[in-house]
Amino acid sequence: MDLFPPVGAASSASGLPAAIPSRPDHPLKPVGTAPEVAHRPTGPLQTNKFYTNFLLHNQDLPTYLLPYSVHWTNGRGPTNCWGLTVSYATPDQRVFGPDTGPCNHPSKPSSYFYSPPILPNMVLDAAELNHTTVLTLDDATDMFCLIGLRPGSPQAPPAIQFPMVQGQGFFTALYHGARPILRTGMAITAVWDPYNGQGRDGGPLKPGVQRWVLQMNDGSTWLVYARSRPGAPPLAFRQTADGALEGKAGFYGSVQVARVLNPEQGWAAYDQAAGVFAVGVHLSGHTENDGVVGKYSFGFNKVDVTGDPAFLAQSPLLMFALPHHLASFDDRTRAAVQQQLFMETPVKGTARAVLADTWMMVEPALPVNMGFLPWDGQTRRTASTLSDGVRQMITQVARQELGQDMNAQCDLESAYFAGKALAKFALIVLCTSDLLGDKQAAADGLARLKAQFARFVENRQKHPLTYEGTWGGIVSTAAYTTGDAMADFGNSYYNDHHFHYGYFVFAGAVLGHLDPSWMQNRANAEYVDLLVRDYANPSRQDRQFPVFRSFDWYHGHSWASGVFPSMDGKNQESSSEDAMAIYAYKMWGAVKGDAAMEQRGNLMLSVLARSLQTYYYYSNGQKEMPAQFVGNQVGGIMFENKIDHTTFFGGDPELIHGIHMLPLLPCSPLCRPAPYVMQEWNDTFSQKRADKAQGGWRGVLYGNLATASPHAALDWFSQPGFKDDMLDQGASRTWYLCYAAVLIENLLDDD
Repeated sequence: MDLFPPVGAASSASGLPAAIPSRPDHPLKPVGTAPEVAHRPTGPLQTNKFYTNFLLHNQDLPTYLLPYSVHWTNGRGPTNCWGLTVSYATPDQRVFGPDTGPCNHPSKPSSYFYSPPILPNMVLDAAELNHTTVLTLDDATDMFCLIGLRPGSPQAPPAIQFPMVQGQGFFTALYHGARPILRTGMAITAVWDPYNGQGRDGGPLKPGVQRWVLQMNDGSTWLVYARSRPGAPPLAFRQTADGALEGKAGFYGSVQVARVLNPEQGWAAYDQAAGVFAVGVHLSGHTENDGVVGKYSFGFNKVDVTGDPAFLAQSPLLMFALPHHLASFDDRTRAAVQQQLFMETPVKGTARAVLADTWMMVEPALPVNMGFLPWDGQTRRTASTLSDGVRQMITQVARQELGQDMNAQCDLESAYFAGKALAKFALIVLCTSDLLGDKQAAADGLARLKAQFARFVENRQKHPLTYEGTWGGIVSTAAYTTGDAMADFGNSYYNDHHFHYGYFVFAGAVLGHLDPSWMQNRANAEYVDLLVRDYANPSRQDRQFPVFRSFDWYHGHSWASGVFPSMDGKNQESSSEDAMAIYAYKMWGAVKGDAAMEQRGNLMLSVLARSLQTYYYYSNGQKEMPAQFVGNQVGGIMFENKIDHTTFFGGDPELIHGIHMLPLLPCSPLCRPAPYVMQEWNDTFSQKRADKAQGGWRGVLYGNLATASPHAALDWFSQPGFKDDMLDQGASRTWYLCYAAVLIENLLDDD
């Protein structure tokens, strides 16, 4: 089954529910973006992608392409020019924080690490650029952007344009008659082979390709390639007194730069790929074997400045793949990996070069049989039965929890906490109905849950939602009414949308599962669909929402930060709430009968699990993260350029680890396998250390333990005198008891 709507296909999603108003006046306007770009047919602007910094404030914070980062020099820094700076930080330049203090790991791991975000390695500049230069976003999709530098005004023709996709092996500048200048904050000590038509190993360069090899005073080697447009003269450089390479005349064509880490390995792959570059990525995917096998591909849109078919045919793209890509490549893509050509990334391990125009990745075991009930990651089975004694005990707990004041817990100013409360009660009603068989209590709880959900469908909550047309999405009006951009965790500025709305989508999926007639009410289904469109819209024909606002298909996980500038790029704190949002998406697809959505969710969950186990969760033997950091067991806050073993709300161990555990759901053991959960528990929370956790975080820790040791979790949650303040605000004792009990009785003890 094809999982992504083909380009040009009509979108089934359109319009807004009647209860959701629309307004054009977002408090923050994108910078450097023409209206025709912001509202093009392929959808509105992205808010959570790698290039967002280019749209915000001074536009001069880094964009992380991996392995390179780039930023607009904007007249500052040691080069004092106006082009884009290309940076590459080597592992020896990483900065490590102090150790994390008392822990059970002998290495006393560092509390954070990052790479210098801006290094003036190479600046692609032009003589025509000066203090009047304007940076513009000339084109963009979810995996591509085109940046222009225009002297004088946004309406002026661009002097240079820069096409960017994640993983590009060259940084490419397209000159439109401007006179190129290559600057550096280092010093160029030698310029080798200006143009003799020969390759590094004695063979000829491709026709029309020029190459320079620059030796820097820091010992680094950079390659420079140029290719002229048809009828335009080749590029001629002279070295200036201050060490820059300056074009002798205006140039029409491409200039590409790349750093070579080990010149002894040669640069044949760079010679082979020089002259071509990507101007977009086509994401496609499908399932096979009754949905069990998932495949997805990146088809890079390859071009050059001449359009010569023969040249394009002999010039494969050189792109860098991250470790989770490499682990899932099919045989054909794996054969194109250049094992000797690798570069380090700031926080995603070692990237390796791939000479290919298309990558195909395979996820061989999608969680097709994962439903609403507990799912065991080792047997990959769902269970639904309980012994009579356990059922009676949990039934009493469920009735007590269903007797709580739903209204007080759901009618809040925060969309995040309201969503957590709805999801909590949805799980209690689900357990009461499908596991405990207490139909009368389930019916009463379901009716009350429907009434609470109706408040949000009718948009009667304390901070109603609105569609805002500046960026294109559903936002809380909290920032509009309070003037605080961080109201409700920055929802109005597109922070955490998949966290906030994922809880609502999950609750809606449970309601639809328990009562299919609830979905026949058009307003209910439209409301849930609306939230799905906001954070996980797959259609490029949806004019109101961008494609996959949250999920980054290159990184394999989502980004939570919205339209806030950041020196270290995008970030995400809660990996487990990332999983929750995708799981909710999958289950909404299942309840709707939308097979493509359900299987797309299965694929996204599998990609996410692979990514999290590579970059967020550090099992014994983990080799992708620096050795000084892996003893932390879990990352903390993941930025594009930094990992900080902390949270935005505190630095205690139960907070740092717990935010990657909640909520416990059937998808949890897929992402957090039992051996890792046991390792983390033994190293950080065993020997009653979990009992020292503050408040509801104790329940989070013991609930997470159920994946690996359900007996211990069941004992803890069934202890006499259990108090509600031992539970997180969005957690239920009923669900934790059911989760542990069915694993014990149906899966782990099954011979």
